[in-house]
Amino acid sequence: MRIVVAVTLVLVVLAAGWFGWLWWQRAVPQGDPTVLVEMAWEAIDHGNLDEAEQLLTRSLEIARRQGDQQREADVLHRLGLVAETRGDLDEAEKLHNQSLAVSVRSGNRYGEVTSLHELGWLALQVGKAEEAHGFFTHGLTIARKLGDQAWEAACLHGLAWVAIFRGKLDEAEDLCREGLTLAEEADDRYVQGAALNGLATVAGLRGELGEAEDLYRQTLAIAYELDNRACESASLLGLAVVARIRGRLDEAEDLYHQSLAVAREMDDQQWEGASLCGLAMVARTRGKLNQAEDLCTQSLKMARQVSDRLGEAKALHQSGMTAQQRGNLDQAEESYTRSLAISQEVGARCDEARALHQLALLAEDRGDLRGAAQQMEKVLAMMEEIGMREAEEVRGDLDRLRKGPQ
Repeated sequence: MRIVVAVTLVLVVLAAGWFGWLWWQRAVPQGDPTVLVEMAWEAIDHGNLDEAEQLLTRSLEIARRQGDQQREADVLHRLGLVAETRGDLDEAEKLHNQSLAVSVRSGNRYGEVTSLHELGWLALQVGKAEEAHGFFTHGLTIARKLGDQAWEAACLHGLAWVAIFRGKLDEAEDLCREGLTLAEEADDRYVQGAALNGLATVAGLRGELGEAEDLYRQTLAIAYELDNRACESASLLGLAVVARIRGRLDEAEDLYHQSLAVAREMDDQQWEGASLCGLAMVARTRGKLNQAEDLCTQSLKMARQVSDRLGEAKALHQSGMTAQQRGNLDQAEESYTRSLAISQEVGARCDEARALHQLALLAEDRGDLRGAAQQMEKVLAMMEEIGMREAEEVRGDLDRLRKGPQ
């Protein structure tokens, strides 16, 4: 009897294992790795990261077993994108470097430029603008040798964002326009959308809000056309910024919520944090300081989770403005000082100028009008050099300080 029971148990275990194996065979396609990658890419675009990782891992196993180094590099790159979207930047960097090494070893120049391009974006996200510039420049050199206009445009777009980061708006515009022309010639709608988004950002920073809004709407249309959720979230966020600056707070709040929803569907914590920070600005403008403070806290936490240094600086800046509006000047100063330190560390000149502006206003609140005026002069010179829209506001603040108490 015991033998029968034992045999029965063994058969049950084997059957369970057999049916589990059958489920795996059905759940994860076993065939052509190209099909697996295409399915995974579609899953990434729709934010189904677990499914994408499962498909890509299977494709990687097949590629390595077949000795297909080109496929191996491509799959490693896509696994890096999954890790990047999840906010695991260390894992993403490791995977992209592995992809780069396989491409270099196998002489796969397209694989090289793909990895260099992604490593550039990773470096920029963590505030390493000089390193990002090196990656994008190296990728651009390879793309030009290959005669690939689409990849050339993509690397120019990366260099444009390095220029935006550094506050070099004229250079950024030139790079975006050059990239847009190449993308149009290559009929690459994805890169066209990216270039238009860069131009929209430059226009917004300069205060050319009508042009910025038009460009963001073009970018959003391309995002819908391609079903590109990341581009959709970025475009919605840009339109929200324009609406907020123009005082259309209801519209801005709705757009921020739309951007937030897309970011959460994609499990993209960087865009989620940026959307939360935007909602904090709207809440603070409306005088809802408790809500603004809570949103700032969420945004700051999200930025730190994904090592988004610029996102961290922006969240700290908004936290400072909320504290200053409450009259908590010491807390405000601490937040502005930390935001300033990060902005200076990573070379984000626009955010550096904004932090210095708020510190000058803080000095005014404390009665140090002379110190505030001296600081405001430096801020004005910096913003005028960059070409920022806030320069006019700072000029008004400086005129008020020079007139003294009324």
